[in-house]
Amino acid sequence: MICPQCKVEYRDEITQCADCQIPLVDPSALENDADAAENELEYVPVISTSNFGDIALIKSLLDAEGMTYFVEGENFNTVSPWIQPVRFLVREDSFEKAREVLSNLDVHAIGPSTNVDDEEEPQAG
Repeated sequence: MICPQCKVEYRDEITQCADCQIPLVDPSALENDADAAENELEYVPVISTSNFGDIALIKSLLDAEGMTYFVEGENFNTVSPWIQPVRFLVREDSFEKAREVLSNLDVHAIGPSTNVDDEEEPQAG
């Protein structure tokens, strides 16, 4: 048994925490509460695009940071890319970090999303 407040473990026959004076609970109950709290987190949109290259890049950037995210509309992107762009949603507690990670990304509807200077000529080699 474990105290839900101070997290001190007791033998099974003890029913109340000696320090907190509250009933003890089964340790699995605390794990279930943690899982429920995780599932209650809201996901908020952080970026949208119809560009397949951007979709892959955004995934790799978020994966590299170990961020939890959800991709909305990815499987329908080829059917109606102009009507429903793919939306990336992140947990609200990691929204600011996701914005920071994606801040230098310049997404475009079509074509590569890079900042290439058109005036530069390729170097002959």
